[in-house]
Amino acid sequence: MLTDASADDLVIASVALQVRTPDAYAGAFCFAPVVDGDLVPERPFVAFREGRAHRVPLIIGTNDREGTIFRGRVDILPRSAKRIDDLFAEAPGDSRRAMRAAYPELPARRPAADFGGDYGFWYPSTRVADTCSRYAPVWSYRFDFATRLLKLVGLDATHGVEMFALFDRTDLPMARVIISLGGYELYAAAGERMRQHWLRFAETGAPSPAWPRYDEPTRSTLVIDSSDRVEEDPRSERRRAWHAFAPSLAG
Repeated sequence: MLTDASADDLVIASVALQVRTPDAYAGAFCFAPVVDGDLVPERPFVAFREGRAHRVPLIIGTNDREGTIFRGRVDILPRSAKRIDDLFAEAPGDSRRAMRAAYPELPARRPAADFGGDYGFWYPSTRVADTCSRYAPVWSYRFDFATRLLKLVGLDATHGVEMFALFDRTDLPMARVIISLGGYELYAAAGERMRQHWLRFAETGAPSPAWPRYDEPTRSTLVIDSSDRVEEDPRSERRRAWHAFAPSLAG
């Protein structure tokens, strides 16, 4: 029985499943919420789309290059040639050309990492922002700041690197590595600006007036970098390509 298994056995089985799943099932993630009709009564995205989720203000965003860190034991994204080919095989035929134009030179390492990261993180976040903005205020961001070290090793602003700055924990060992070749002042300043937005949002229900609300006509997004800027519908070519390529993600 699963409930009788030891913690060690569960970890071993989980790692084995995590390694096997991405190659066996194109684009699948083995650890995810399960729709059981009780705790999770329906697919979360369906609830967002139909307005059945709580209609509360939302901040949602991703990092510039989410997919670069998912290697080795955490290689869970569709970024290998086989996994990318499997997704292309399942996609509508008339959508494939636009997807290859959006990620030139697939499956080379850099576009493959961006393809996988956008599949797992960025594109779904845009769909949640779109649907939730129909019922409640939404603010969207993208964290782009990367220190010199992160750029040198090819990670750039990858998954999770903003957390040390956001929570003012640049004293932690991993954070000290990230800033070891410089960039501390700009990294910490980006975190401070994020904290001010987040705290004001928690207190009032809205971040700074300099950060415009997100809606589908404009898709205004705060890009957090060494200095911040607002972009409308960033990476629109990629967004449109995904919308046609992956109908299940588009909802």
